[in-house]
Amino acid sequence: MKKYLIIMQHSPYESSLALEGLEFALAIAAFNQEVSLLFKGPGVLQLMNNQNPDPMMYKEFTKAYTGLSLFGITDVYVCQSSLAAYNNPNLMLQPQFADALQISTLIKNHDIVLNV
Repeated sequence: MKKYLIIMQHSPYESSLALEGLEFALAIAAFNQEVSLLFKGPGVLQLMNNQNPDPMMYKEFTKAYTGLSLFGITDVYVCQSSLAAYNNPNLMLQPQFADALQISTLIKNHDIVLNV
């Protein structure tokens, strides 16, 4: 079994990359692969509570993160400095917080690392 680390670096509604990253993570996990998620930079905004995008412009997909454990995705990390840069927003999950050294270790401990 391969270990995947998906680094989510895009805000939820700037493009389709955030949604595609989530869909990719769920697809990999559905095939019993080990998936970890790291939210970094504007990607931490994907985990903010109470998002209300314009329904005419965007599909609200971020609530799907609350169901990650149903797919066996339990290792969810947030970059501490990225979170601080956004004034520590209220998150919908309780992720593990990672500093630069821990992020480096995460990357080394996974077989496949994808930046989305």
